[in-house]
Amino acid sequence: MSTLSRRCTLSILAVVALVLTGCGGILSSPPPRALYQVTAATRFPAGLPHLAAQLTIDSISAPAGLDTERIALSRSPVSIDYFAGAAWTDRVPPLLRTVLVQSFENSGAFSAIGTDTFIPRTDYLLAVEVRDFEAAYDSQTAPPVATIGLSLKLLKLPERRIIAQTLIQTRQPAAANAIPQVVDALNTALHKAIAEAVRWTADNAALSARRR
Repeated sequence: MSTLSRRCTLSILAVVALVLTGCGGILSSPPPRALYQVTAATRFPAGLPHLAAQLTIDSISAPAGLDTERIALSRSPVSIDYFAGAAWTDRVPPLLRTVLVQSFENSGAFSAIGTDTFIPRTDYLLAVEVRDFEAAYDSQTAPPVATIGLSLKLLKLPERRIIAQTLIQTRQPAAANAIPQVVDALNTALHKAIAEAVRWTADNAALSARRR
C-alpha cells in the first residue's frame, strides 16, 4: 500500500472514530431522575364515626397531563409543565389510590378498606377523579403553591347508585422554590384533602345506619 493510501485510510478511520464517539454521546442514557413519593395521612378530624360498612376505593382517574410519573407544575390556568430531573415513584392515579387506601385504614372509620381485588363483598364504592395535582406558580418571585383537587363520588353497591358527591380542593405554599420543598407542600396539601375525604365519606348521612 502506498504512503498516500495509508494516509487516506488512517484519515477515514479517524473520522469514523470521531463520528462513533459523537454518536455515543448522543445515544447515552440521560441522568436518572430523583424519585419522590407521597405518604398516607395519619391525622383526622376528631369525632369520626366507626362504621360497620366495608368501603372499596375504586381505580382513580386523571386527565392525561396528570396521569404520569412526572411532577406537574403550572404557570397559568391554561398551561402545564413538569419539573426536570424529578419524578414520582408511580403514575399519579395508582400512587394516590395506594395512599388513600392506607389513609382510610389509618382512620379506623370503616370495618374494612381495600380495592375491588381484596374485598369480594363490599357495601360502598368511593370513585375518585384527580382534578389538580400540581405546583401552581401564582407569582413571578414567590415559591409555588401546591394545589390538590379531588372529585369524589360515593356509590351504593351492588347497584352502583351514586348517593353523594363532592369536590375537595386544598392548597399549601411551598417553603422554597426547590423540588424537595415542593414535594413536601404537595404531601401536606394531599393530607388535608384526604382528611376531608375521610370526614365527608364517614359522616355521610347515607351511611348513618351502618354505625357500629
